[in-house]
Amino acid sequence: MQLLTRFRDLPIQRKLTVVMVLVSATGLIFAAAILIAYTSASVRAGARNDLETTARIVADATAAALVFNDVSSARDTLAALRAKPEVIAACLYRVRPGESAELLAVYAPGEPVTCASGEHVSAGTVSESARLLVTVPVTLKDEHLGWLTMTLSLARQQETLTIQIGITLLAIAVSFAICLLLAWAVQRLISKPILDLAETARRISDTRDYNVRAPPSAGRDEVGQLIKDFNQMLEQIRQRDAEVREARDVSTREAHERAVANKELQQALQELRDTQELVRATVKSAVDGIIVIDASGVVQAFNPAAESMFGYPANEVIGQNIRMLMPPPYAGEHDGYLRNYLTTGVRKIMGSGREVTGRCKDGSVFPMDLAVSEMKIGSERWFAGIVRDISMRRRQEEELRHLNDSLGQQVTETRSALQRLKEAQTQLVQSEKMASLGALVAGVAHEINTPVGVGVTAASTLQNSAAELKVRYETDSLRRSDLEHFVAIADESSSIILRNLQRASDLIHSFKQVAVDQSSGERRSLELKGYVEDVLASLGPKLRRSGHTVKVNAPEPLAILTYPGALAQILTNFVSNSILHAYAPGQPGTMTIDLLRDGDTVLLRYKDDGAGIPKENLSRIFDPFFTTKRGSGGSGLGMHIVYNLVTQVLGGTIDVHSTAGKGTEFVVRFPAQLSKAAA
Repeated sequence: MQLLTRFRDLPIQRKLTVVMVLVSATGLIFAAAILIAYTSASVRAGARNDLETTARIVADATAAALVFNDVSSARDTLAALRAKPEVIAACLYRVRPGESAELLAVYAPGEPVTCASGEHVSAGTVSESARLLVTVPVTLKDEHLGWLTMTLSLARQQETLTIQIGITLLAIAVSFAICLLLAWAVQRLISKPILDLAETARRISDTRDYNVRAPPSAGRDEVGQLIKDFNQMLEQIRQRDAEVREARDVSTREAHERAVANKELQQALQELRDTQELVRATVKSAVDGIIVIDASGVVQAFNPAAESMFGYPANEVIGQNIRMLMPPPYAGEHDGYLRNYLTTGVRKIMGSGREVTGRCKDGSVFPMDLAVSEMKIGSERWFAGIVRDISMRRRQEEELRHLNDSLGQQVTETRSALQRLKEAQTQLVQSEKMASLGALVAGVAHEINTPVGVGVTAASTLQNSAAELKVRYETDSLRRSDLEHFVAIADESSSIILRNLQRASDLIHSFKQVAVDQSSGERRSLELKGYVEDVLASLGPKLRRSGHTVKVNAPEPLAILTYPGALAQILTNFVSNSILHAYAPGQPGTMTIDLLRDGDTVLLRYKDDGAGIPKENLSRIFDPFFTTKRGSGGSGLGMHIVYNLVTQVLGGTIDVHSTAGKGTEFVVRFPAQLSKAAA
């Protein structure tokens, strides 16, 4: 109770800092405890599986030696265990009918080993603090010939675990420091205008000077509006006070005016407290559902948007397997897909813009758009999924199909139906644009992971070298060679950090420009080849997963004035269409983009070397809802949207040429300097 009283009396700045630091520290400590416990269990389980597998292999190899009672051959077979230095002992027993087990051969590369008596040998695994003992039967065609006992030292695994724990604790310390800095910055941003307003109120209360005004806020949020209203209230009070003085009314009226002013001040302070609550609620809000799982599929994070989407509170989902949010048959297949990816690297569950089905708490299902990206923290692998309910988009697509099928029979309603179709198509184009932005977010996370990871490694190396140098300095054992070695490491590490941070900065800049273009739809000037390469960079993860490459050829710089958002969406559809339709799974391919100027016109030629388009389908590829991959990721709207963007937004033309088995070529022509009237 005393602690709560002290917290209540703290200034608002310290309250905000304490709350944010406590929440961050609790989350970090909880995550670290789970990570360390999981790592310890994984290390011991891996060592046990490896020892049992090795024991079965060696047991099979010694079967012949037991059959012929060949001690020399048995010892030679056990001597092969020198390839596994962690195996510190092995005992081979021979079993004769009606007799107890007899020790035949012993493997002990280090200190002498005492093997158990044959009467106490039985199959199984015994786990001790520093070693593992496994006993397996030696059989030949279902005949029990003997026993093999092997002992494994866990020293190496314990050393690895200790290093992992140290890295985890270091990461927690760095994260806590960052959280502390962010908490300090955020509390100043939120509390300063509130404290200024409170100081103004105190000054007015002490001096009765209603000419004093609260400093205006730089923001336009609720606090800024409150300060503005507070100043307006003071102006009204000042005017009323002047009127009272001019009228020289009785003191009772002055008291009444002061009471009114105090009441309004109390209302202002109440509005201030309401604003504080609104700020806290806004910090916790999010638009899309965000779910984080570990490598075993267990949910580690579940934000409020996901709670609303699935109908589960976070405490019922966190700690459970992600299967609970999937309907059959996907729930039963998910763990297999996850294990397959972790083992082989085949990315069946990775990617962005995948349409899947989710299951709510009440058992109902709904379609959703899923973007999954992988995060690596030390040796641990985590997966973050961003989900968006696309039930409305599915209903719009169904409405479009219904209208398209019934147009021939509703001649008298053609105009109104066509208008509705165009509006729905516009909404679908916007949905495709938002899906592309979701894919861009996943691409940013994946692309930036590598330079940031290299920078962190270089920084850790520099920190370790500095610590060693400090120890030598404090113990008076510092030599000139030590200082030269540290300077060399510092120079190399700082260069590595600078290069990789610059690489991350360049990636963020290019991704940011592409995202702004796709979301704003504004016309601007750009250098065509550089912009095309920025768009392809956002598709890098998808291209690497599929094993494809894209080449961009431009004999000269092309400065153009056009709508880059439409151009980015056209290129994205071209590449996605080739990946989906042109190549068989696992088949790598090459796509080429040629950029040329023809007078006042720009020519963009896109080619792939895939399967091509059959002749009977070539004339229909720009038709809405025409696709050969229905049910396998194709909606039939991609090339129709491309056609509309080229002809209506860029003011150009598009042609297609293809031969089955020899690839496909799209030729797009559009003005180099596009006026608004042309668009």
